[in-house]
Amino acid sequence: TYGVTNAGKTYTFQGPDNDMGILPRSLSVLFKSIEGRIYKNMNIKPQRCTDFSRLTEMQVKEEEAIKKSVLHLFKESDQYSESCRHSSLDASEGGSSLKSFGSLGDFSEELKHAEGVAVTG
Repeated sequence: TYGVTNAGKTYTFQGPDNDMGILPRSLSVLFKSIEGRIYKNMNIKPQRCTDFSRLTEMQVKEEEAIKKSVLHLFKESDQYSESCRHSSLDASEGGSSLKSFGSLGDFSEELKHAEGVAVTG
């Protein structure tokens, strides 16, 4: 939002502790309006911004495997980052399988490898 400093933009959007602002109220209305009408199957995949495709059972399994691989990589990365903060030991000396990604390209390559393992394994 635009406006003069100290005009109350954040206050209006977030609200004080005892009274919700525009954003929490809008989210509350949105989620209450879809309550009980949530699609629980995992066989729909968004395509761009306005379309979707239905996945076959095999495609659903592939998507689940990819998701698990990505979550596993993030978990490993988080654990590695945490261990680096709390320890002066090198993670590779302890036989750890945790990996550090120097760049987005490194992460992408690891993800491609994980996808290949998940789909074929």
